[in-house]
Amino acid sequence: MHQSACTTAEAPETARARAQVVDAIRETAPGTSEERVADALLVVTELITNALRHGEGLSACTQKVQDGRLVLHVADHSDRLPVIPRRSDCQPFEGGYGWSIVQTIAERVSLRALPAGGKEICAVLSLA
Repeated sequence: MHQSACTTAEAPETARARAQVVDAIRETAPGTSEERVADALLVVTELITNALRHGEGLSACTQKVQDGRLVLHVADHSDRLPVIPRRSDCQPFEGGYGWSIVQTIAERVSLRALPAGGKEICAVLSLA
């Protein structure tokens, strides 16, 4: 099992988390298709971007590959849960697709409140 983590003390960047995901997949599941790697990169990017834009900042992220699955944990400082915005066919709109993308690509997605405040999102993606 390969596992890596970053915290706010390390000033995580989306690029760093993406590199950690690729390293974890290549080391532990080297036969993973480029399509599955791209899906994993999209999900980690969306989760971190949402934490930075809507979650009052990223507090932690971990990635591990286990039993042919990538398990991502992304925590932020906000208690607000992600939502899919309602849209009108007549009004132009921008954004609001990230959470839908995560839910579509991931095998499972769960949320939990953190004891000190904030929340953690866990997304599990099949690498097969």
